[in-house]
Amino acid sequence: MRLSETTFDNAPAPVQRTVGAMMREQPSVIAALSAMLKRGMTDQQCKDEITRVVRGCLWERQRGMPLRFDAAFEALGKGRKAVEIFPDELYSSEGSKQS
Repeated sequence: MRLSETTFDNAPAPVQRTVGAMMREQPSVIAALSAMLKRGMTDQQCKDEITRVVRGCLWERQRGMPLRFDAAFEALGKGRKAVEIFPDELYSSEGSKQS
């Protein structure tokens, strides 16, 4: 994967700034980052996972769901992937259509 094809690098600048600040200042994100690095993930892989979690949390919040940043980052730190925390089939527009 080329660097330009990553989730973080393709995110809008405000999202990149938010993720960067969270990686420096938010305790739950710092703990998750540390755990991911200890498991052998690269800095870029960590940024991508954190970006996916931030976007998932914001997507939920915009739809009136509870904000669960700390719980999501705790799960990320314990080895879960963002796609497990925010599965596509639950969060895609297709999954929300009624049959």
